[in-house]
Amino acid sequence: MKLVNGVQQDVPYVVQSFVRDDHGKNELTGNQLAAAGVDYPEWVKSRYTAIRPGSIGELVSQTARQIKAQLPEERRDPYHLAVAVQDWLYRTGGFEYVTDVRGQCKDNLQLVDCFIQNKQGYCEFFATAMVMLMRELGVPARYVLGYLPGKDPENDGTWSVDRGAAHAWVEVWFPTYGWVEFDPTPGNGENGQEATVLPPGPRVDPPSTIGPPLGEDPNPPECADPLDTACFEDGGVLPGTVTPPPPTDGGIGGILMIGAIIAALGGLALFAAYRRMPSTQPELAYKGVTSLATRLGYGPRPSQTAYEFAAGLGELVPVAQEDLHLIATAKVEATYGRRTAGEGLLRSLGQAYRRVRFGLLRLVIRRPKIGLRPRSKKPR
Repeated sequence: MKLVNGVQQDVPYVVQSFVRDDHGKNELTGNQLAAAGVDYPEWVKSRYTAIRPGSIGELVSQTARQIKAQLPEERRDPYHLAVAVQDWLYRTGGFEYVTDVRGQCKDNLQLVDCFIQNKQGYCEFFATAMVMLMRELGVPARYVLGYLPGKDPENDGTWSVDRGAAHAWVEVWFPTYGWVEFDPTPGNGENGQEATVLPPGPRVDPPSTIGPPLGEDPNPPECADPLDTACFEDGGVLPGTVTPPPPTDGGIGGILMIGAIIAALGGLALFAAYRRMPSTQPELAYKGVTSLATRLGYGPRPSQTAYEFAAGLGELVPVAQEDLHLIATAKVEATYGRRTAGEGLLRSLGQAYRRVRFGLLRLVIRRPKIGLRPRSKKPR
């Protein structure tokens, strides 16, 4: 679902989602996942076990081997590996939840290696580390962004989900059962955060046949969602580039005139894109938003994550909330996942940046009336 104009006051909307029925059983168990096997479809192996060359260092590989070596031979299946990695990050590895990680990586380490060495970071670091460790172990895993359940302050069944509930976690793919979430980040229990703990359940024999995961298309479209990892591919075309149509009848003069018009339009489009946006690359798009917001007095605080800053800015410019979330998400994927944005994401980022820029410039004329004030220039 996409709310083009954001969430409007007093305007109802309906959200539908698919929920696993666990094959008619009351609860998914650890023994079910432990017996699921490793018969992964090609679309899972090619996308969710891949590690881009140069994105991790030896420390990640060494840590993955050590975690696996500490498990008994009979418990080295993907489920018990996922539980072991989650527990190591969550409680036994000595990690600390810290939002300000400036100045930590001074030894030219890769980001995940730096996090494992310093053992300090926030949810994005924990989730990214678990994904890389699982993939290093050959287990399909993906990075997920969303919100925790939130709070029920009145204990009346009404839940409050604010920007403090923004979160990143991990999903691991199991044959027959599909994606199962794991959360390796400690803290934020007030919003319902907790590690995944499944009951052992009765013994389960390995399945004789493996079917597609519940609710999953075995042949998903390459870029149905601009944030899907399939959209992060090498290369990409700069939005605004014009592809000339095939020549039409009308003589050399007409062809030359059409070519000149197309070249001029292409040049104007590229010039406009250059003037209106520093780059459609995720990190530069995010930097452009923060720079403009800072000039207007709404810049990010040093301790804010990309998602917290985007959520706070979205309160000032409600119509741009989804665009801000897209830019923040793409920035995190590019920074921590070391992924290059493909054509679909570049195009979406360009459009999102222009809408955010227009919304922010409106603040010059009309300050918001929601009780928020520009950030003080004095550090807090």
